[in-house]
Parts: sequence; structure tokens; C-alpha cells
Amino acid sequence: MFSSMIHCTSEYFTSCGLTIWQPAKGHRYGPESLALADFVRAGEGVRIAELGSGVGVIALLIASRTKGAAVYAVEIQDSLHAIAVRNVKGNGYERSVTCVNDDYRRFAAENRNAFDLVVSNPPFYAAGPGRMSPNSQRAQARHEINGTVADVVKAARDLLVSGGKFAVVFARRRVGELRRAAVDAGLEENRIEEPESGSFLLLEFQKN
Repeated sequence: MFSSMIHCTSEYFTSCGLTIWQPAKGHRYGPESLALADFVRAGEGVRIAELGSGVGVIALLIASRTKGAAVYAVEIQDSLHAIAVRNVKGNGYERSVTCVNDDYRRFAAENRNAFDLVVSNPPFYAAGPGRMSPNSQRAQARHEINGTVADVVKAARDLLVSGGKFAVVFARRRVGELRRAAVDAGLEENRIEEPESGSFLLLEFQKN
């Protein structure tokens, strides 16, 4: 199904009948991605943008649970975008999920005030401190190489219509940075979930 250059494994979600492929080595989605998909509240027929969509697991889970949704999965890494395209086609969601291979900042600049909901699982680690994975795909997904949390928040603000919402999962230890970025962008926090276990928090902001 995939190029011999990329060895993938798959996971079947019995709740919605999705089969999701992801790299055997490299960036693999974790519990925070699944938690974010469950956290999202989306009404029928909404337009949704996911920033940094990886292999498309969040976009597909949301689309499977939201009637008439139009989801745009934006991913800068070519290899992850290619797998996302296969996941969308393989699960028959071409009419609901559009995969966009682009920098989310450029996508936001070109699609202002166009979405009801933006979701994101941005990198938990800043680019500088700590040991970075030698695997480029994993490093870009986990560290702020392709943009900071402030960039993600600003892009979400630009994409949202008035009253639109931004759902995000982020490192618990850096949530203060996320909140400051949201204030600077004019977004108001209106919902939070704190998992009993895990190093992340789930937050929802609104553009007024």
C-alpha cells in the first residue's frame, strides 16, 4: 500500500471503523492525539482546520463523528502528508477530509475567517533545549522546528470566524505559554480538561 521507503503499521478503531496507518519508525501519534479528538465538540456541517495533522488520525476521527463536516488536514512534512492521503482514501473519506501539504502559517494567511473550528496538537518541546530525536520526522513533530506555539495560536485566530473555537492539546508544563499566546491573539479560554494521568492538558478557546 505504501512505498517500500516507508514501513508502516496500522491500527483499527472499532468505535468508528477506521484503519489508520502510521510509520513504524518516525513520528507516531500518541494518547494526546486521541484525547484531543474526543475533546472536540463540533456541530453538524462545520468547517474545521487541523494544524499539523500528521497522518490524519485526528481529522479522520472528528470527521467520522461529525455529520457533514468539512475537515482540512494541514501538514508540512511530505512523508506524513502522503500517509494521511492514503488514510483518507483508504477509509473512504475523500468527501469529508482534504489533506493540505503546506506550512500552516501560509495556509492561515490564505484562508482568513474561513473556519468554525481549528484543532491542533502542536509540538510539546521548544526547538533549543533538550535532546532532539535524530529522526527528522519525529524531531519536527515533537519540537518547534516549523513554528512556535504562538505561531499556532495566531494561525488559529486568523482562520476562525467570529465566535469560532480553537481546541488544542499541549504540554502541561508549558500551558502558561499557550495561555499568554491566546491572550495576545485575542482568544478567550472557555473550557479545559485535565487528564488524571499524562503530561498534557486539553483547552478550548473562542474568538470573539
